[in-house]
Amino acid sequence: MGDLWSHHIGPQSYVFSPFSRAHRNRVTRISRDYLGLGYTSMFYDQPFEYEPDYGFTGRGKQPDMAHHEALTLVGKVRRLLLAANPGAVIIGEESDILATPVIDQWMSWSISEPTPELVERVELMRYSMPHTILSWVVDHEPERATLAFAFGMQLCLMVHGGDATLEDEPAFAAHVHALANLRRATAERTVMARFRGTRGIEVEGGEGFVAYAYESPSGPAVIAAAAGKKAKGKVKVRRDAFAAPGKPRGGTIFRLDGSTVASSGSTRDFVLGANEVAVWTL
Repeated sequence: MGDLWSHHIGPQSYVFSPFSRAHRNRVTRISRDYLGLGYTSMFYDQPFEYEPDYGFTGRGKQPDMAHHEALTLVGKVRRLLLAANPGAVIIGEESDILATPVIDQWMSWSISEPTPELVERVELMRYSMPHTILSWVVDHEPERATLAFAFGMQLCLMVHGGDATLEDEPAFAAHVHALANLRRATAERTVMARFRGTRGIEVEGGEGFVAYAYESPSGPAVIAAAAGKKAKGKVKVRRDAFAAPGKPRGGTIFRLDGSTVASSGSTRDFVLGANEVAVWTL
């Protein structure tokens, strides 16, 4: 019965259905109320409607048009916002490629462990929808923050389940601060570049060692990380797999403590402490 318990065929479909005139009026009324309070940006929680809605077939509505109707509703909200402020921004949760004409910025979050499927999804989303904010939900576990950095994700911080702040976990706060400084120093070659997963690189390492590739006009880059405990590994970059091969004699290792080390060649051995990360630009 899991898939049959659905908002799309039960009583709730009448309340939240994009076919419902009352629901559409409610959404536009709330939007106008927010505009009246001075808000000119809006986050729309999962605006898409993937499943067919059978709740209004008796009124001539085609179930498969539910997605289209949901987007027309978001489009109406968009027009209201832009009329109030031409620079307004609509942010939507979880990405829907078909809704990009009415959504300015997507936010997608994940709490799953790194798997080949997750790596593939991150690579696909970063390539096809580069304006998506990819967030990794982290409580106060430094190993998860380390993995988020390696993936090029933003941190969705939920310290103590959202009941605390970084001030309550000073050691974790220091780790986040160090990661932020490293990201700032390498952003153009990592988070602002194209995430390639493990394409174009060969990774050998012990448990806890991960490495992911990034591609930019300046050449390839690699983020190596040791999640949870000390780890070591080797990364070999196949320069011909990248549009820009980089500079064979001009590489740099950026470390978590703020130091940098010159590096040449296409192969690098890493020895990392627990939750340490390093960025290798080639």
